[in-house]
Amino acid sequence: MPTALAVAYRPTAQQAPRQRMALAESLAPLDGVGAVIALRRDEPLFRPTETAEFYFKVLKGAVRSCHVLADGRRHVGEFFLEGNFIGLDSAESYAFAAEAIVDSTLIRYSRRKVEAMAAAEPRIGQSIVEIMRAALAAAR
Repeated sequence: MPTALAVAYRPTAQQAPRQRMALAESLAPLDGVGAVIALRRDEPLFRPTETAEFYFKVLKGAVRSCHVLADGRRHVGEFFLEGNFIGLDSAESYAFAAEAIVDSTLIRYSRRKVEAMAAAEPRIGQSIVEIMRAALAAAR
């Protein structure tokens, strides 16, 4: 398991559909500052120790977080599917690698822009905290 918590937002069965919809609506403004990127199968999204300049959301496909061991094997930490966010928990650098499992489409968000939007629009910041809270609860 990676040393850092890989944040994926997966709505739980306990969350009412209205709550999930409200969360998605509150994060919709982020899409205006994001850039759509495409990854081919096995292409890396980022590697461990790279500067964590971006957050990502999977639009289509699947991404895995992993550590590549010295002998080339992968220790898979988590799978990210459509709608999942990647990298929200990252500090200055990524603690793990992330790579596409299949051809995938993601939105890449500049951390600085997201943090500025969260400061200006508290709903965005609250929604990001809710995503991280849900991921932490799922990891426990």
